[in-house]
Parts: sequence; structure tokens; C-alpha cells
Amino acid sequence: MPTIIDNIIPSIREDKCVKCGLCQRVCPANGHKDISRIPEVFACWNSDASVRRRSTSGGMFTLFAETVLDMGGVVFGAVFDLETRTVVHKRAETVDEILTMIGSKYVQSRIGDTYRRVQTELLAERPVLFTGTPCQCAGLKSFLRDVPDHLYLLDLVCHGVPSPSVLKVYLDERFPDSAIKYINFREKNPSWECSSMKVVTEKQEEYISDMHSDPFMRLFAGNYDLNDCCYDCKYTNFSRYGDVTLGDFWGYLSESFSLRDTNKGISLVIVSTDKGRYLLDRIKPMAVCTEKTIEEAITGNIILTKPSLRAKDCSVFWNEFLAQPNLQNLSALKEKPITPTLKHRIRLCLDKNFFLMPDCLKDRYRRIKTKNAVRKKNDTKQ
Repeated sequence: MPTIIDNIIPSIREDKCVKCGLCQRVCPANGHKDISRIPEVFACWNSDASVRRRSTSGGMFTLFAETVLDMGGVVFGAVFDLETRTVVHKRAETVDEILTMIGSKYVQSRIGDTYRRVQTELLAERPVLFTGTPCQCAGLKSFLRDVPDHLYLLDLVCHGVPSPSVLKVYLDERFPDSAIKYINFREKNPSWECSSMKVVTEKQEEYISDMHSDPFMRLFAGNYDLNDCCYDCKYTNFSRYGDVTLGDFWGYLSESFSLRDTNKGISLVIVSTDKGRYLLDRIKPMAVCTEKTIEEAITGNIILTKPSLRAKDCSVFWNEFLAQPNLQNLSALKEKPITPTLKHRIRLCLDKNFFLMPDCLKDRYRRIKTKNAVRKKNDTKQ
């Protein structure tokens, strides 16, 4: 059911309810998945430079999806619907169709009847790759109740999902009379680490703005417009519902010249099950993969240990937005944009040139990063 801010939240039809309690028993938000094995962590990127370039991070989703297609399967993932200017889950069984699923979409996707369509494919004995947020993967598992071996789940390192209404207002303000031809929330311009929002219309109008300046990305990164449940997310940990988890490998240490960070995008790949390991082993010949540690993954992805923190003036933002739905006069956007600090730039430089350090400094630097990662992880227990 859509809310006034256009988020989709579950609701109970009281006129249809028979009080069986089944919805409460299967709702993933009411349960907790205990970790069944210590996950394996990898830094990876697609060996195909063109695929890596147009992907949000290292281009690994394409390899996982193509592998399942090669098995005679189908893929379900998020696609930006250019006509409705919303993100929806769709089905793909060709390489051309999965191209529309490449790249992060920073807005809540419409699942619709996707779970039923997944079930239909599974009953036909077709391998299925479902990709989505951790809560969407957990929801699919709860819907199916019995997860077959030919279902592969790929969840994401998720910061939280912004309201679709904010994205719609943002696009309508900039392109009120132009149909959108292309949109990329993370265009690698000027680079992977400082990407940009890019929109191209049918009239060949082009808009591009870096993540520190673009108003939609600023609201997202500042945690103003996320779904309420995202601030109390149960899935920001290593007890993953996906067989494989994908994200950006922020904080990657360049172990050698050949494995250095060239700012073209590196994927964080977390393998949590035997099925996940099977898929990764199949795609390794088409990728560059280096095994890493959980602490290294946490260093650049605090979201793996705790949910995003609600912006202090979040209520002010929503009051202003709902009173006058536009992004022109929001108090949240009048503040000076947050840009990378000198300390952050120095850390990036050290990470990129880690392979040049003498061994004694490597060990010390690694210990410092590990100590910081453990501290961040333990902070969530307090």
C-alpha cells in the first residue's frame, strides 16, 4: 500500500483477515536469520572493461546474471521504467534484457507480482536468479517458504531506499516536458569514487551533476528521504539472506600493481552459501577476484554493521516537502554540500598505493584499518 510519501509498506485488509496469524509468522521483519557460516569476502571486477565501465562498481552482476541465463534460467531484477519514471522489478531471459538491470537505482522498487512469477518459473524447474535489497530477498524466501536449490538469491549492500515521490518531483522539475531516454544514478564521471547523476532526454538534453552537488543524491546520502523502516533495518549485518551479496568495495587495498585500484570500479562480493560459491567459481575465469577479510569489507561499508542514521532535521524536510512538493526551497539543500575531507583524500591515496609500502608499514596500516573496522562493528552492540 503506498503511503502519502509513496513508499510501499505492508498492510492488512481487515475486511479479508481471518485472524490466522500466518502473515505475522512469515513476515521476515518479525524474525532473525542466524548466521549459518562465516561468509567469504572477495574484491572483484569484470574483465570486460566495457561492462565494468557502465556498471555501478565492478560489473559483477552481469556475470552472475549471464551465468544463470547460460544454465537455461531467468533473472529478476530492478529496472527503471522510463515511461512512469519509477523503478520496477522485471523478468529477463536474454542478455539484452539484463542490460536494463545494470546499475544502482536509488529508490524503492515496485515488486508487484514478481514473487508469484518467480514461483511459476521455479515450478517449471528453471533456474532463477532474483536480485534485490536484503528485505526483498527475505520477503521472497518467506513467500516461497521452501527454497529450492535452483533459486539463487543476490542481495545488495543497501544504504536504504528513498521515496519514489522525491525522485518523481526531482525529475519533473528538471524535465517537465521531455521524455527520459537514459538515467544513471552512478555515472562514473569523473570517476567511480566521485560519480554523478546523469539524465538524457529524447530531445538530447543532458543533465549531469556530481554526487556532492546533485539535490536528489544529497538528500539520499544525507539520509533525509529513506523509508522509515530503513532506519531500523534488520539486515545490516553478515547474516545475509542472499547466496551472494554485491556492493562497492570502498576501502579496497591495492595489494599489487596488477591488482591496484584504477578508480574504474571494484565490487564487494560476499559469498554466504554453497550455491553462492558455485556461481562465483563459474564466473571467476571472466573476472579478477581477490579474497579479502570481513574487517576489510566493514572498513568502507559501515552499513554492514548498522542501519543508516536518520538525519537530525529529517522531520523538517518532510514537513517542507509535503507542504510544497518541490526541491527548490528545502532547508536541507541550503546547507553547503559535504565534500571529501583532506583526511579522506589522504586515506584514498594510501589505499591505492598500498602495494608500494614496505612490509613493516603495510602491517601497521592494515592493523589500523582492522582496528577501526572492529571498533565500528562493536559500536553497534552498545
